[in-house]
Amino acid sequence: MTLLAGKSGAKIDAVFLNNILALPNGVVIGVVLGHCVFDRRGVVRAKYFTHTLYDLDGKILAKEASSDSNFHIDLLKMQEQGWKIISLIGDHDCPRITPKKQWSTVPVEEYFADA
Repeated sequence: MTLLAGKSGAKIDAVFLNNILALPNGVVIGVVLGHCVFDRRGVVRAKYFTHTLYDLDGKILAKEASSDSNFHIDLLKMQEQGWKIISLIGDHDCPRITPKKQWSTVPVEEYFADA
């Protein structure tokens, strides 16, 4: 499991496990195919590469973090949610982005909330 933290790095904003992106509470917010993050509607919403989650404008949403925190994640439930997302993906086009050093002002959970 890979932990992702926002700009402050003070808390874990998301977890990445088996190509599934989820909030720390286990709610799946996306599936990563290649470098593309598809949201709960099956639409490309972000990119994940070089240990960093970027929005489609290239701004940083979160970076990989090290943490001693123990998370209990229901992997079966996450996989079920992940397969639902995969079944919704109709367009596999993934836009190129230019990664920036600038952080997004929108937290991960909020960024994926409207999906």
